[in-house]
Amino acid sequence: MEYTLSPNDIDEKLIVFESNPDFSDNSRGFWEFVISNTDYKTFWVINDEKVLKQMTNKGIACGLKESTISNEMVEKAKILFSSTFEFAYRKRIGQIHIAAWHGFPLKVIGFFDNAIGDESTFDNLRVITSQTDVIPVTSSFGQVITSGMFATDPRKALVTGFPRNDLIFYHDGKSILENITGENYGQSKLLLYMPTMRKGLKNEGKQFDDNIFNYPDYELDKLNEKLSDLNIFLFIKTHFEDDGKINKPVYSKLDRIVFLDNTLFTANLITIYHILNAFDLLITDYSSIFVDYLLLNRPIIFSCPDMQDYASDRGFIADDPQYLMPGSIVKNQEELLDLLEYIFREGKDDFSTTRAMLKTIYHRYSDGNSSNRLFNEVTKLMKENSLLDISKREIYNLFNDKNFRLSQYGRKECIAELYYGDARGFLETQKFQEKYFIYPYELIHKKMTFKCNSETIHVRFDPNITGGILLKNFKSWINDQQSNEYLLLNGTRYDDYMLFYDEDPQIVLKLGNIEIKKDVCIIVEFDCCSLSFLPDEIIKELGTKLNDTKEKESLLKDELESIKNSKAWKLTHLVSKKK
Repeated sequence: MEYTLSPNDIDEKLIVFESNPDFSDNSRGFWEFVISNTDYKTFWVINDEKVLKQMTNKGIACGLKESTISNEMVEKAKILFSSTFEFAYRKRIGQIHIAAWHGFPLKVIGFFDNAIGDESTFDNLRVITSQTDVIPVTSSFGQVITSGMFATDPRKALVTGFPRNDLIFYHDGKSILENITGENYGQSKLLLYMPTMRKGLKNEGKQFDDNIFNYPDYELDKLNEKLSDLNIFLFIKTHFEDDGKINKPVYSKLDRIVFLDNTLFTANLITIYHILNAFDLLITDYSSIFVDYLLLNRPIIFSCPDMQDYASDRGFIADDPQYLMPGSIVKNQEELLDLLEYIFREGKDDFSTTRAMLKTIYHRYSDGNSSNRLFNEVTKLMKENSLLDISKREIYNLFNDKNFRLSQYGRKECIAELYYGDARGFLETQKFQEKYFIYPYELIHKKMTFKCNSETIHVRFDPNITGGILLKNFKSWINDQQSNEYLLLNGTRYDDYMLFYDEDPQIVLKLGNIEIKKDVCIIVEFDCCSLSFLPDEIIKELGTKLNDTKEKESLLKDELESIKNSKAWKLTHLVSKKK
């Protein structure tokens, strides 16, 4: 669905949020800051009707995705905030799109992901990152990695920290945990196990329906016994995409293992970051949760029985990811149990120095002010009334395709028409059509040949019926004689360029003294590309002309106002009214 609101319809004080799962992640962290510290209005686009109902009952403005109210809010919001790139296809001129993503990657994603080989996926990624204005990251290292993986300008990746991590500093995680589970854990040590998504683009390691750790020596009763011996509760939270794959009844008889089902979070409208500081130790594999947990300076265990398989199937951002993992790596249950004994019985923490060192790589800031920093950066862009001029956006927007906001980023289908008119003029029944494609940043050479009848006395070539095209080195031949005279309609010239930014562009060829034979052969030849990708010298010239025009217009308005205020004008106006 497309909308036709102008930039003047944008509400400068409205932020629309989206996340996956609903009401979570960086979007949630930033939202909590906004409603507590600013006068901005907010709205959530929600996928799950159950979440929608709960949020509505709490008075939170929200609507189902693609509902009328959601579409209207997305259309008029000044800021679109997502934990994915969801709003990239909806963003229009005048809006700011913040794609906060959902973690610092240890595994490869995006352009680096060797699990994605389809060219259309890469093209799609180019489109959505082109429509993104800000990607918050946690450090310079994250800036480099993130901009590389998403193939986007690093100036869009702002080192502010993740808004979701603010929740770690401002919530009593243990109290919230005990409230949602209905248990009192007293002085027990609390462990969190959060593996990465196993749903997979390929295999990405084995699934863990019955074996939650994928250990070859997995014995659930023995694990529960060790946890009881050490007075530990192990909380398991799988990725929401994997939630339905776990055989949870197997664990229901165990008193020391607790599943944090994603429905539990939904029912209480909380996220893992609201309770993350409740846990004394984190167990994970390749999930980015360990980067966030570093802010608590507590032990981390990496449970990686399938590291080699995962590396060859999905891949990591380093040849040896162990150098980026600030904790012990275990590959079977025996190693895990021995390590828990070592840490909690003997009180050993061998990786405190490593954590401190790697934290400086993963995090520039170790506080709860990430949302505030991000808010300041975004409002700075708004005050300057322009986004980063990374792709000469201001000039490009003059020529955006009105029907498809992302056309300037991808391949565009064109339909050229050649009319051959007789004494009656140009008729729809006397024309040829030819389809072709134009591409961003690339001039494509085209040569077209048309055979007309002997009654042809008028020739008109329309390079693309919807406009939005640039032609260079245009040449035409009529019966082997080059035609150098033609008239442009709905277009303009600049040196050897022709610019057609309105619909129905026309190049009317003048036959003049050219001899008409039995058959008239028309040949047109040119280089072409989308108007969204004008050469730098043209952009500069157009920008200068635009400013000159605005200045002249302003001077004329001032002159007109001075004339209207003159006695001569008022007297003349009065006389004319009496007549």
